[in-house]
Amino acid sequence: MSTKRISGLITLVCIQFISVFAQNFETFAPVQSTFQNEDLLLPKGFSYTVLFSEGDTVVDIFGKRGPAKGGHDLCIYIPLNDSSNHGYLYVGHETRTSDDFLGDGGGGTLVEVIKNGKSWSVVGTPKAVDFKSLGGSMHNCGGSITPDGKVLTCEESYPRSNADIFFGGRGIRDTSNFKGKPKYQNYGWVVEVDWKSAKATRKLEALGRFEHECVWAMEDGKTLYMTDDETPAIFYKFIADTKGDYTKGKLFAYRQSEDGEGGSWILIPNDYKYLENCNDIAIKSGATMFVRHEWIVQSGKYLYITETGSDEFNLNQSLYLGGHLAKHLREKSDSKGNIKDPYGRVLKLDLETLKMSVFVEGGLMKDSPEACFSNPDALNKVRLSGKDYLVISEDCNGKKYNRVSAAAEARGETYNEVYFIEADDKEHNADDLKRFLCGPRGCETTGDYFTPDGTAYYLNIQHPDSKNQPPFNKSCTVVITRD
Repeated sequence: MSTKRISGLITLVCIQFISVFAQNFETFAPVQSTFQNEDLLLPKGFSYTVLFSEGDTVVDIFGKRGPAKGGHDLCIYIPLNDSSNHGYLYVGHETRTSDDFLGDGGGGTLVEVIKNGKSWSVVGTPKAVDFKSLGGSMHNCGGSITPDGKVLTCEESYPRSNADIFFGGRGIRDTSNFKGKPKYQNYGWVVEVDWKSAKATRKLEALGRFEHECVWAMEDGKTLYMTDDETPAIFYKFIADTKGDYTKGKLFAYRQSEDGEGGSWILIPNDYKYLENCNDIAIKSGATMFVRHEWIVQSGKYLYITETGSDEFNLNQSLYLGGHLAKHLREKSDSKGNIKDPYGRVLKLDLETLKMSVFVEGGLMKDSPEACFSNPDALNKVRLSGKDYLVISEDCNGKKYNRVSAAAEARGETYNEVYFIEADDKEHNADDLKRFLCGPRGCETTGDYFTPDGTAYYLNIQHPDSKNQPPFNKSCTVVITRD
């Protein structure tokens, strides 16, 4: 497939969704949470098909067959020949456990899918992506695809020692040095994958080592934006020296202006000793501190960023080192620097002015006594009647603060939901969201991705309660369509 064709198809997937999606999805009736469902709750007129599950048979690059990993997180639809009816799904695995077949830690799987009539099915046997030549991977979380067709998968892990990765013998068992460095330093990077050969090709050290949650590849083929799932979290930008080559370039950390109306970028020195500890360098250089940034998506001149929040925290130590609290977090801080932020929010960054502000604040909703938008995580967009809408998945930090019903909290259960909201330039609260679905008990909804024509919506159901009835007793990937 030519570079030109790949660029065109990625533009279709990431930016333009034609009006047929609006006909299929725009008029859905919002679902109500039950806080007791083991199934996937969808609006009337929609249905799902399970395509790929933890434990399904996969084939490695040597032709050997074995069980697939779980922890389904990132999901990308890669169309074949620009088709919305035939393509590959790239599914990332946010795992860290031992695996004699596919290698310890995380990974990825390529699933060929095809539409016949109104139904989607899997073609052949899914292919396990080979990470072994890179010393394996770990906690593969969000990511994106570049204009020339490279998959970027994020390692949401920043281990501090070999004991962290060994995980009592249940994690990365080979802790011998890798490429002259302690093995634990091999994790915490963005990994580049050639999906056509099902091989991970390199770990992109120039992008820095931290708890990578997501990366968004801009259409210029040079600029990447990255989020950090840490407290404090730093927001990063990378600009490659050469288009399409993310191995060399400049890494920057974001600094918000004191009044919150603008911002600037702080250059991180291009040296391994700084890149390996870039959060510490960023904080000491005065970068702005957030709390657990998650996924990113672009619409027009804005980047939208999910900030999942944390029930209670104090960043005085990082402030002492030189970091700056984001304006919306300063407003929540008490006299001792303690901050309560149980619900989180969606932020937006104006790429022209560099103003980072709240787009939609999490919290309780008016549609029912138990409705709550909390801890947004995975994020994507879709175009409806000429407007972009964000599609937001939750990953609740806990059960308190009315995140679930009192009965569900008493049972120790969590439930997460998916919402739609127009991607405009206003400031919103939770009541402006439209609930599209409720995930099965215990799961995180994630992956959110669409075919270019907008008629199919792919979603990962991650780590549902193992006591649920099949199919939602293990991680899986589903496709949602209108009946």
